[in-house]
Amino acid sequence: MRRHGHARLQIEYAHPSRPPTARISARRFTNARGKNEIDVYEAPGHAGALLGLPQIKLVGGGAAPLSPNVTLDVSPVLLGPRFGYLEGDGAGGALLEEESPTMLLNTFLSWRNAGLDRLDLGIGVFNLLDQSYRVLQPYAGGHAPVPLDEREIFGRLSYAF
Repeated sequence: MRRHGHARLQIEYAHPSRPPTARISARRFTNARGKNEIDVYEAPGHAGALLGLPQIKLVGGGAAPLSPNVTLDVSPVLLGPRFGYLEGDGAGGALLEEESPTMLLNTFLSWRNAGLDRLDLGIGVFNLLDQSYRVLQPYAGGHAPVPLDEREIFGRLSYAF
């Protein structure tokens, strides 16, 4: 059986000692160490690049108290360039193309003990910047990228018994 996979370097720093808190991590997806023996996952003409995966992914996060019971959480995600088969070539084949980097920004505002003891309320937004983001197919299967939800607003209500 042939091996497949990717090399990943992850660096993470977190500072949770007291508010505000912050964290950041970086990942690099590559086939540079030769872990992938299945050539259909490689991006032709782009040494070390794997189809569908970002060349680099930076994730940050942080929380800051706005008052004793209200906290704002923010998490930016930067997805570097990705290679995939984005469109057909008109003859039943697919063309390898590069998808531009994408910045996703998520936020969440929480209110603890919201008028009643043990009642928590929250509202959040995924993809606050309303960026277009698609899941790229990691092979030339003739399938278009799958679009994901753009901006999404959600709420949370919880009560601790």
